[in-house]
Amino acid sequence: MITTAIILAVLHLASSATLPATFKQCHQKDPSLNECLKVAVQDAIQQIGTNGIPDLGVGPLEPMAVKEVKVDQGGHGPVAIKLQFTNLKIYGIPESTITKADTHLDKYQLISESQTPIFRFDADYVIDGQILVLPIRGKGVCNITLESLTAVHDIKGKPVTRDGEVYMELTSYGLKLKTKRLHTRFENLFNGDKTLARAVGKIMHENWELVFNEIRPALEEAFGTVFLDRAKVIFDQVPFDKIFLP
Repeated sequence: MITTAIILAVLHLASSATLPATFKQCHQKDPSLNECLKVAVQDAIQQIGTNGIPDLGVGPLEPMAVKEVKVDQGGHGPVAIKLQFTNLKIYGIPESTITKADTHLDKYQLISESQTPIFRFDADYVIDGQILVLPIRGKGVCNITLESLTAVHDIKGKPVTRDGEVYMELTSYGLKLKTKRLHTRFENLFNGDKTLARAVGKIMHENWELVFNEIRPALEEAFGTVFLDRAKVIFDQVPFDKIFLP
């Protein structure tokens, strides 16, 4: 009975959660809602920054810690790899600028565009496959850097009612990525064979755009899932009318 009481108390607290008082908020019927949300989201990103929102269990954005991301680009194209990242540390999100917002609150849909000067992450990796004519395999640590990253975020949800309050239950997080340059560094390719590693590194450097375009759909799906999980932490706790004011 005590355990049940504790669980119910936690659920009650979660159902009545609010955004931090310092967050800028927008009204649902504001004729300039999109412009308001551009500023509000920008402000929220900077406030979450390195501190997160402890009261809501939201972790920091700098660095953002992610347990695992998998890229499985199969088939018979020029790039066919299986790539697993673990223990990711992501940097650069707080420096992002929100450039567009297109909000459809009646459909529970939020679309925005962001520009990030440098988006990078460090991680442990395991890779196996082929890039152009060369095989690639290895296990170790890596760094992936995307310069001038443009991201279009398409968040969709549906209304659900709990304890008399309406929440926006997120159902999908579409992500479209575009970058001006991809840099990769994989340590310990081919069990430390420097000759093979240099050959593959040169191919990836010279053909970075082809490599990025081939693995982009898998990256978009993987990071869309990561961002969906993070956004749910807020939307599952804060009622719709406390995020977007009536």
